[in-house]
Amino acid sequence: MNTNHEAEDLEQLKRLARSDTFAGFRIRIVDDQDRLMFAPPVQERKSGPTVEDIAAMLDVPIWPPIFLNPDENDDDDT
Repeated sequence: MNTNHEAEDLEQLKRLARSDTFAGFRIRIVDDQDRLMFAPPVQERKSGPTVEDIAAMLDVPIWPPIFLNPDENDDDDT
């Protein structure tokens, strides 16, 4: 999974890669030429990733669910 985290500070990315957020995943930090800069060992994860973990990995917010009326669907172009 490419998270597209970008930073000028390699040490900051290394700390993020070693954090609990990415436990259980193989992490590779590459430069803009796709040269490997850092690849820490995989950390054991005690449980599956949560929605919060995945949002943190992708650096995206978590929005509340949107519920449609029973007679609506997200395919309507009206």
